[in-house]
Amino acid sequence: MNEQDEVSYIQDLLAQGKSQEEIYKDLLEKGLTLDEIQKCLKIIELKDSTGKRKEQLNQQIIRAFVTVGIFFIGIGIALWIIFNWANLSRIMQVLILLVPTLLAELSGWYLKEQKKLTKTGEALIALGLFLYGVSLFMIPPMLEIHVEVINVLSLLVLTVIFMAFASDTFVLFYPAIVLSIIILILIPPKSHLALSYVLLLIVDIIMFITSLHFRRQLSTLK
Repeated sequence: MNEQDEVSYIQDLLAQGKSQEEIYKDLLEKGLTLDEIQKCLKIIELKDSTGKRKEQLNQQIIRAFVTVGIFFIGIGIALWIIFNWANLSRIMQVLILLVPTLLAELSGWYLKEQKKLTKTGEALIALGLFLYGVSLFMIPPMLEIHVEVINVLSLLVLTVIFMAFASDTFVLFYPAIVLSIIILILIPPKSHLALSYVLLLIVDIIMFITSLHFRRQLSTLK
């Protein structure tokens, strides 16, 4: 057998579920040397790795095209909403704000937990929280409800912290801390609520450090 035939024969044995010991024994009986067998196995390994790289590249290209397509579709929908916002009913306006938020959060969780697409899932979860924050500021005026900016930001911070733990998305702690600092800046110096918001910032930092500690512990165990 020439080298190509040897490689094809070994691939057939591997497809049949033969172990390396069985393959070595079979090939040695056919007169191949150890060096020849190892060379053929390296060729097969190289082909497999090349095939996997091509498959990964194709998946990345497809994912990039899909992302760009979704981006432009999103822009089109957003522009349509902007130009027709004043003509929409209040219920429709509320639904337009809430439905994309829920879709982003659910799809982010699904991609992160079920499909193991961690970065894409976390990006969608972060997008969902951003849309949630926009909704918190836009819905009360639409319903003629007066709310303080600081209260809205506080609710947003607590939601971000909850989602950071629930989805195990460590990066969400960064905007939570930044928002807490913004709240402290906006509070009047003599406000009786100042202590509460200082405690909120301290809780953010403690949770951030705790989460960081657990992540490092888990990485060392792996």
